Amino acid sequence: MTEASYPSLCSGNGQYHTDSNNQHGPLIGVSLQQVRLMVNDPVDCKKSEAPWIIPSTLKTRSKQRQLKEGQFYALWADLDNLEGITWSLVTDAVGVITGWSEAYIYSSKSATPENLKCRVLIPLAEPVSGTDFQYGQQVLDDYLSAEGIEPDRATESANQICYLPNRGELYRHHVCEGGAFSLSGWSTETDALKHLEALAEANRKARLAESMEKLRQRLESGQKSPLDAFNAAYSVELVLETYGYRRRGNRWLSPYSESGTPGVVVKDNRWITSHQSDRDAGLEKSGDAFDLLVHFEYGGDFTAAVKAVGEQFTTPDGLTITKHNQREYMRQKSAQDDFMSTEDEGTPEAPLRCIDVSEVMVALPEKPSFAMAPWLPRGYPTLFGGHGGMGKSYVAIVLSAHIASGDTFAGMAVEQGKVLFVSLEDEAAMVKYRLRRVIEEYQLNEFTVLENFELLDGTAEYAALMTTKGDGQNAPTELTAAYEQVREHAEGKTLVVIDNASDAFDANENVRRLVRGFIRSLTTIARENNSAVLLLAHIDKSAARNGSSGNSYSGSTAWHNSSRSRLALIERDGQRVIEHEKLNVGKRANPLPITITDEGVPVPMMQLGAAEDFTEAQDRRDLIAAFRAAGEAGVTVYSKLEAGGYSAMSALANLEEYPERFKSVRKRDVPKLILAMIRDGVIVRKAYTKPNRQRGEKLVLAESQKGEICSDGQTGEEISQSEGAENAA
Repeated sequence: MTEASYPSLCSGNGQYHTDSNNQHGPLIGVSLQQVRLMVNDPVDCKKSEAPWIIPSTLKTRSKQRQLKEGQFYALWADLDNLEGITWSLVTDAVGVITGWSEAYIYSSKSATPENLKCRVLIPLAEPVSGTDFQYGQQVLDDYLSAEGIEPDRATESANQICYLPNRGELYRHHVCEGGAFSLSGWSTETDALKHLEALAEANRKARLAESMEKLRQRLESGQKSPLDAFNAAYSVELVLETYGYRRRGNRWLSPYSESGTPGVVVKDNRWITSHQSDRDAGLEKSGDAFDLLVHFEYGGDFTAAVKAVGEQFTTPDGLTITKHNQREYMRQKSAQDDFMSTEDEGTPEAPLRCIDVSEVMVALPEKPSFAMAPWLPRGYPTLFGGHGGMGKSYVAIVLSAHIASGDTFAGMAVEQGKVLFVSLEDEAAMVKYRLRRVIEEYQLNEFTVLENFELLDGTAEYAALMTTKGDGQNAPTELTAAYEQVREHAEGKTLVVIDNASDAFDANENVRRLVRGFIRSLTTIARENNSAVLLLAHIDKSAARNGSSGNSYSGSTAWHNSSRSRLALIERDGQRVIEHEKLNVGKRANPLPITITDEGVPVPMMQLGAAEDFTEAQDRRDLIAAFRAAGEAGVTVYSKLEAGGYSAMSALANLEEYPERFKSVRKRDVPKLILAMIRDGVIVRKAYTKPNRQRGEKLVLAESQKGEICSDGQTGEEISQSEGAENAA
């Protein structure tokens, strides 16, 4: 390969440098010529900042894109288990395997005299596709293994990163001076791999067809549980293979894994995973074949999976399993012989939709949106836990009122919109009382809040959203009329609040399948309307008192794992704190300490020290600047100091000079500050004539304050500044 032919290959710094990680900037490029120079003169930095390469001209860490679009210019190997193996054995083995072609061999950062960990980079004479690159990687690893050198086979993935030379405790290097290696020399080996892969795929399809036939036979023999029939017919190994898990000896590598280390084992026809990436994707620590079907085919919707499998197959009676079980339940009979219906159900409607994926690789992913960023992501349920009496219902009303009004809360951006508040615990009178207190305390525009706030009261009747038909873990679930009512009223809402889970979920909270089905039913509402759904839930007293440690909800762990966002109101060192425990679509917020006013309203403590760093003198100077800007801009500052429209605060809020803290953490203090400045003669009330010729009253800076401007050109008459005159006015 000539110097001019060295292309720029995909590179970055540190394992967290990805396509979308803006903190590190975009992925960069490095040529093999530069890599060769680095072999002789390596960097010396932490592995978290170390340079790496994917030997492809396509600058992405997406495996799918690399396989489809990537052009690879090198093979590489990661040798991290070389105990008892000499350096010369490694260099000689690489030379023999490649026919003494060009190769760069260099120590890893963690290499020691006892374990000469190293990497091998082999430039190619001509670029190859992502698929052929993976075949070449497999052949290279097979040859190394045959030489007694066991490689890390994670390199056989097209998006695995290869760390570049980085000096550690021990650094050695070797450059094999030869021509670039041609992968065509291994055509026999790669063709054999392709043939074996085709045979494996054919075998998998045959086993799949065999399992399908077994499933039909079980149904015909009287098995009426779709879940049990599916697990009996499909082995865990087959389903793992179907969904992209790769066998590595007795373990399996998850398709979600970025480490390349297999972390899934199979025992007693159940899978157990140690991959954190599996947990982050929504899988439990363990499960059966049906759990994999639910996750990969139905997005975690257990109810939908049961319904689909149940409706896909028919019993000897000509009924779908679902219809059969429904009728058995209605008749309260469990024996099939008691069922004598002759109704012909015909061919069941196809439960699966065919989706066009032709534009997947060119479509731009939609950025996550929030009703309140980052606490309340749209399109997902957020679980909000708190011990009874901590104030979570009140906090939910605070959040709802801010979204209804469009005002920021504790520095968090809000997307104004309509709110549906479903109260299943507190009567409507209590919710309305608290809403009024919130509006008054936060100085929100009452008309805007009330216009955008819808309240559903479910305390007078049975109003659970989900229940079960019968007992036991496999009892079918049923969405109630109350759920359908919530779903109908949720249309067009930015936020839907369910208060709370213990009333909405009339089933066993310890049964994972039931909990996951319930969360999925709320996800349906969220996605149908692009709404944020806030579900309130109880936590145990010790978690509320001592901190949740990310595990603060009673019942099944599915409450934690099925939710994409979690909040918890806890007590830490005598202070109430809202913890943002989980967020799968962005960065979590810092803990928010709150306090309770004399009226019982929860309000944030001073954020990041911002409010407490400002003295009253600074507050006054900033308010004077805002009044001066209002005069210069011709803005009338109304004399009303109560929350809502046509108040002094609403008139000043749109001015750049009006401090942000006056709109958030210090909002409730502004009316008191203005009143104090009126008493001190800094601000005065003036009468003026409105456009409709009616007399009105406005606030302006006193003449003694430099820069005071009367925007309407009138001198006006100064009204008495005494408290008595003020009250009389």
